[in-house]
Formats: sequence, structure tokens, C-alpha cells
Amino acid sequence: MHNTRQAEIKVGIVSFIATVLLVGGIFLGKSMHIGKSVMLKIKFPSSGNIQMTSPVLVNGVKRGLVKNIKNYEGSVYITAEMDHIDDLKADAHARISILELTGGKKVEIFPGTSEEKLNTLFIEGDTPPDMADLVAYAGGMVHKLGGLIYALDTTLQSVNALIGDDDFRNKLTNTLSYAELATRDMQSLLASNKGDITRALRNAEEISSSLKALLRDNEPKLNAMINKADMAINGINSMLDKSDVSINNLNQITSDLKSISGEIKNGNNTLSRLIYDKQLSNRIDTTILILNRLMLKIGKQGIDANVRIGFR
Repeated sequence: MHNTRQAEIKVGIVSFIATVLLVGGIFLGKSMHIGKSVMLKIKFPSSGNIQMTSPVLVNGVKRGLVKNIKNYEGSVYITAEMDHIDDLKADAHARISILELTGGKKVEIFPGTSEEKLNTLFIEGDTPPDMADLVAYAGGMVHKLGGLIYALDTTLQSVNALIGDDDFRNKLTNTLSYAELATRDMQSLLASNKGDITRALRNAEEISSSLKALLRDNEPKLNAMINKADMAINGINSMLDKSDVSINNLNQITSDLKSISGEIKNGNNTLSRLIYDKQLSNRIDTTILILNRLMLKIGKQGIDANVRIGFR
């Protein structure tokens, strides 16, 4: 009995050690890579609850592990140890998503479709909302939905109170009755005047056709009238230009007359002296009087001329 007890204890210890070694080997194997690896840095707006040693997949195929998670200037930089990045393109991007329904996260890399290869060790990614974010968003929506239901209930109560008012229902009934009567009167009016309305529409159509034909037939005359009107306007513009020249000449003449009048008034010319100089005026009058007397005397007595021609 004692030997059986010791054997059971030994088996238990061996089983425990084997289990520890198995679990340790699994975790150690997940973090180990054989061959040359590449450290790829990925920028995310948030960590999305990603953990160290989380798998990194390219199109669903595991290619590496998350080695480092660091906050930097409002974003999160995740460093992934990759087997290789030869198939990644210049437009490659990443996304943090759920690894499995029971939990865990993964980094999914989409290689891209560009013709250029990825020439850096840096790409950008996005973090879609996870289940917790969806639950929180749903909670907010439920809160808003409660307020909406309360507002809707209040509105329905107000509508019920309004409809339940006898005075309002009587007014509404009368209004609907009047509207029905007005509709019937309108239908009767249209039915009784249908022929007149039809004739009026036909006459309007005929008038429109006649106007179109009149415009089409008289289009050359209208064009000629428009051309003559343009010529008349051009002639009027020419006359206005000439009138402007004439007005300028009249202004110049008026200015000259003002200048001459000023000189006459100021005594700066001969005409002014003839008009305003009394001594000169008296002399001229005396001279004219003497000449007048001389001419009268010559007319009565003649001229006694003693003229010698050709003497030495």
C-alpha cells in the first residue's frame, strides 16, 4: 500500500512537470522565429486591446508577432517582427481585428494593389470598433432612444388630447365638409364649362401658331427695320459728336468775346480808346469837322493848283 502511494506521487510530479514544460514550450514557440526577420512599424489611432505576442497575418496567413506597443503623439506604434515583407506594396495597410470569438486580437495586413513595392519599414493602420465599443455605442443609443420614446409619448398624448376635444372635432368635421363641397363645386364647374375651356385652349394654341407664323414671315422686314434703327442711332451719335464740337466752338467764341470785352473795359486796345478816351474822341470830331468844311469849300471854289512839271 505504501509503495502504491509513492508511485502515485511520482506519477503526479512527472505529469505536473510535463504539463509545465508543454505550456512553456508552446508560449516559447509562439515567440520564436527561425531565420532572418524584419521589424515592421505600424501606426494605429489606438491599440485596440492588442497584446504582446499577438499574431500578425498577411491575407490570413501568419507571418509574425507583435513585439512592442508604444504610445506616441496621440497615436499607437506597434512593432511587428515579420518573416519577410517582399510581397507588400506601397499602398499596404493594416487593421486590428478579433482573432476568434472567444477572445484575442490580431493584426491583419493587406498587401495592397500598387505596382510599387513597399520601400520603407512603416505602414499605417486603422482600428475598427470591437465588441466593447459596440456595446458602449449601443448603450448610448438606448439612452437616446429612451428620450426619443418619451418625446414620442408626449406628442401622442398631446395629439390624443387635441383629437378628444369636441370643439376641435366639430371644427375639423365642418372643415372637411366645406372642402368636400368646394371640391364638388369645382368638379361641377369644370364639367359644365369643359367645352368653353377646350375652345379657349384651342384658341390660345391657334393664336400662338399665328404669332409664330407672323414672326417667321416678317423676319426679313424686322431685320431691315432693326438695321435702319441702328443706322439712325449711328447718325444721331454722329450729330451729337458734331454738336459737341459746335458747343466747344461756341464756348471758345464766348471766351474770346469775354476777353475782348474785358480789354475794352480796361482800356487795353484802340477800340477802348475810341470809346472811352474823351480827348481822342474830341480830336477825331474836330478833325472830321475840319475835313467836312474843307470838302464843302473845295466843292464851291475848286482847287487853285500851281504845278510845274519838268523845270530845272
